[in-house]
Amino acid sequence: MTIAGIPIRTFAGMARLDGHLPADARAALARAVATHVLDQVVAAGCEPVVVTSDAEVGTWARSRDALGADRFGYRRELLNLVKRAQRLRPLGR
Repeated sequence: MTIAGIPIRTFAGMARLDGHLPADARAALARAVATHVLDQVVAAGCEPVVVTSDAEVGTWARSRDALGADRFGYRRELLNLVKRAQRLRPLGR
C-alpha cells in the first residue's frame, strides 16, 4: 500500500486570511480542507499518515485512524514517515 504523508501544523493557521475571516472561520476552513485531503487520499487507495505536533490535530487524526506519531516533533516525524515508506518500497526500485 502507498503511504501518503499529510503534514498539518495546526487548525488555527491560515493567517493570510486574517483580514478576511475571523479566527473561528479560518479554523473551520483548515479543518474542512484537511478532511477533504484525507478523504481524497483514502479514495485514491493510499494509507494516510498525518504528521503533526499539534494536540488538536493529533486528536482529529486519531479519530480518523490517520496519525503517524506526534510525540517527537514535526520534522522528526516527517523523517520517520520517509523511512517507513522506504521500507515498504525502496526508492529507485
